[in-house]
Amino acid sequence: MFVSYSCSNSTEPTATSLTEANTRLQLQLDSLRLQIDSLMDKQVYTQDARSGKDLLSQSDLDFFKRRGLTNPAETIKADLLKNNQLIPVKGNLGGTMQFYKERIQILNRQWVMAYFEDGHSAGELLLEYTFTDTGSISWKVLSSRIL
Repeated sequence: MFVSYSCSNSTEPTATSLTEANTRLQLQLDSLRLQIDSLMDKQVYTQDARSGKDLLSQSDLDFFKRRGLTNPAETIKADLLKNNQLIPVKGNLGGTMQFYKERIQILNRQWVMAYFEDGHSAGELLLEYTFTDTGSISWKVLSSRIL
């Protein structure tokens, strides 16, 4: 009786299975890169928001220019700085809640995100603003949160 054994090792991957594994890994890598890009975009946006970088588009600037405002960002921020009563939180330990010009971000021709604090507590407001017929600015608090 003669017994023949094959010398193939079934644990070695075939070229086809390596190609398939490589394809799966490439798809996972692409997915992870997209997730990283998305997180980086969110981080940049958050850093811009915290720094007060305005997001007014050219369309927004043209809108304000047609209404006679040559520097709308400065006008809007200066008006908000005079309206600390919009902050829905009282100061702590004798502090007074207030806005800070460098931490006010104009999002568009309708909304502003503003940071506030009293030296002990801090928060953010999302505000809606409109220019009245007399040229003053009317404010409405849309949302607030304590940080």
